[in-house]
Amino acid sequence: MESGGKVPILSLLHFPFIYYWSRFSLVFFSSFVDTLIANPRVFFDIIIDGHPAGRIVMELFVDSNPITVENFQALCTGEKGINTVGKPFHYKGSTFHCLIPGSMVLGGDITHGNGTGGELIYYPSFTNENFVKKHIGPGIMSMAKIGTRGNGSQFFICTAKTEWLDRKQVVFGQLVEGFEVLKVVDKIGSSSGFTSKPVMVIDCSQLC
Repeated sequence: MESGGKVPILSLLHFPFIYYWSRFSLVFFSSFVDTLIANPRVFFDIIIDGHPAGRIVMELFVDSNPITVENFQALCTGEKGINTVGKPFHYKGSTFHCLIPGSMVLGGDITHGNGTGGELIYYPSFTNENFVKKHIGPGIMSMAKIGTRGNGSQFFICTAKTEWLDRKQVVFGQLVEGFEVLKVVDKIGSSSGFTSKPVMVIDCSQLC
């Protein structure tokens, strides 16, 4: 006890072992929690002009964009049933309606199929969640807004770096498998976006 009857205030710095153990524990358990929140993966099975083209597998960034990912993930599984126009909340059967070689492929219009429609699980739309992730190169997935209506079910997959879209469109995922399929799809587009052959998602769901 110090003079004057005051009790000395001790901190963890007075006990090096306890201090470093607490630091180690914090790092270890933070890493452990991160492993429990693994980003989900979903897939599209693609057909081109009615013929199987292969599968693309996508990792969704739930760690940074949970709201955007929940919408896309539900549309991959079809778990939300029927939408307001009597069609499934499901990417299965939808098309890639706009293909711009060396830039992006667009899809996700589950209502009209031509880029003018789409619907999401958060009726009628939701705003940009954040712009943490960037359009850094091929395989990056981002939301495609419909005019002034905000985000819906439409999305695009980059086939090149599209940095001019940073802070304009929300990046929420990336391809992890099927880049060869993406290259084939990219080649059948045009500068106007029109496709020489129809590209459809014949099946889709969640892998993990």
